[in-house]
Formats: sequence, C-alpha cells, structure tokens
Amino acid sequence: MKTTTSLKLFKAILRRSFATWLLKTGNFERAREVLLKSLKVFPNDIRIHKGLSSASFRLNDTNEAIRRLEVAARVSPNDADVRNTLARLYHATGQQRQAELQAFKSLCLDPDLNSPLLPSLLNASNHGNKLVALHDKLRGISVISTQNYGRYGFYQGFERLLLPGQRPIEDRLNSYGLSTHLNRDMNALDIGCNCGFLALGIAPQVRHITGVDIDPQMVNIATISARYLGLVDCTKFITGKFESFEKEYNSQNGLFDLIIATAVHMHVKYQIEEFSMAVSKLLTSNGLVLLESQDMRTTDWDFLDKVKRFSGEIFKEIDRGTTMDENDIPRVHVLLRLSRQ
Repeated sequence: MKTTTSLKLFKAILRRSFATWLLKTGNFERAREVLLKSLKVFPNDIRIHKGLSSASFRLNDTNEAIRRLEVAARVSPNDADVRNTLARLYHATGQQRQAELQAFKSLCLDPDLNSPLLPSLLNASNHGNKLVALHDKLRGISVISTQNYGRYGFYQGFERLLLPGQRPIEDRLNSYGLSTHLNRDMNALDIGCNCGFLALGIAPQVRHITGVDIDPQMVNIATISARYLGLVDCTKFITGKFESFEKEYNSQNGLFDLIIATAVHMHVKYQIEEFSMAVSKLLTSNGLVLLESQDMRTTDWDFLDKVKRFSGEIFKEIDRGTTMDENDIPRVHVLLRLSRQ
C-alpha cells in the first residue's frame, strides 16, 4: 500500500514537471490535461493552480483562468504574484473593484513588485483622481517622519483608502474579532496609533475613538485621512507620549470602554505592571483592553508572561488568538476585561 501511494506521488510530480515543459513550449491544451491529473493527487498545490490558470488564459478561457487563481489565493493568501496576476485578469474582464483590491493586497505583501497597476486602476476609476492625490499627499508626509516603522512605507495598510502597507488593518480587525464586542455607545482609545488607520477602521462601529502617537507626521496623516473619510466628528488624533496623555487626561471627558495597545508595551516608559495600572485608570468598569505581541520568536518571546503580569488581579482574559502577517511574523493578541466594579 505504501509503495503504491509513493508511486502515485512520484508520477504526479513527474506530470507536474512535464506540464511545466508543455507550458513553456506552447502546448497549452495538453498542459492543462496533465495538470488536471496532477491536481487529483495535489489538490492544494499552488503551482498546479497557477499553471492551470496560465494554460486557460492562453486558451482564451479567462473565466477559468480567474477561477484557478482565486483558488490559488485561498490556498496561499500571502502570494503577492498570485494577487497581482489576479488583479490584471480582473482588470481585463472589467471587474474594477476586484482588480483594485487584489492590486492593493499584492503591494501590501510585496512592495518590491513596483507594480504600476494600482495607480493606473485608480486613475481610471470614478474616485481615482481624489484618491491618487490623497496617496501622494500622505506619502509626502510619511517620508519626513522621524520614526522608523517596519520594512517600508506605511506600517498600516488601509483597504478602504486602497493604500498599501505591511499590516493591512482589515485583516487585523478580522483576526482580532473585535466586531462582536463593539457598539455605537463605546468610547475607545488607540495607544501608539501610528497613522491612525486601525482607529479609522473601528470608528464607524463606535461613538468616538482617540488615537495617540508620538510622531506628529503620523498624527497628521491620521487627521487628513479622517477628514477624507468624513470621520472627523467621531475621531481625534493627538501627538504625544502615552505617559503624558495618561497623566494629563481629564476623566470628566469620559473614561474609555476599549483601549487598544497593539505591540506598544515595549515602547512605553512603564514597567508592565505600571502600564497595567495606568491603563486601568482610564477604563470604565468592565472596560476592554486589546494587547498584541511583537515577534513571538524573538523580541517578544515572553509576551504571555507579560500578559499575566499585566492582568494581575484586575483583568480577566476573555479571548486570545494569533496572526501571521508581515512575511509570516507570528503574533499573539489577547483581549482582557477589567474586573473591578
């Protein structure tokens, strides 16, 4: 039985290699036949789906080419080349919005693609001129920032603005599962908000959200983006250190129902227990805190111990999850509830 299985796998691998040769020599119909046989053995092999897409496109079956790449994107969601090719196929078939989203995702995954597709798509769309002008303005501000955030460009990506960044906030919000805890009566705070995109993503679901960041250029980007999105009345962005904000904040302005502190615990000038006390003073009874680690493999390997120390006797964990973004950097996020009454 084991020998039979091994033989099937070996034949499938040979077929896949043979299909690659067929594609290179222009025998697309035969390549598709061979790849479909290989697919029965390797149903989640992204190379087979990409090959089937290429063969189908060459055979003028664009819908099948798109379908195969959509499968490839589900199997390997962090493949920038798949996203970029899918964007071009959507564009070729007049699916403008889908093309924009896939181009956005491809550049979030790999800025070195240097693809002109997204700007050209935006210029051709109804909202394009204003959005391209916004992109240029925000990028102009970001390059004079004195802070260094991540690998390149924008640390946060924002699908709603089609502005690529290394950590798209829509993916993060889905991973955090915050939507089940948010309501329109909530007052929220984002500590170390960066360019404010995470706060702006949450803003439509709460009464008000305040973002605090040490970098005035990031705060400027957040404020301009809020104005563009019509979210000025439910957002406020402040330049400053959290330590100063916490000491100067007047509780008569209202305590916070949710405080977001994603990957900032290593940057505040408090020990983790002091940080916990400072945060708790700003929360309403039963208020929520979202904590997130940095890289669990290296810089934040002891994050879960920090969460225990942060929680102490006053916070109770109600949810926990993981994210793998920024080229598969493992992070853990924890949602805590203040247990004082």
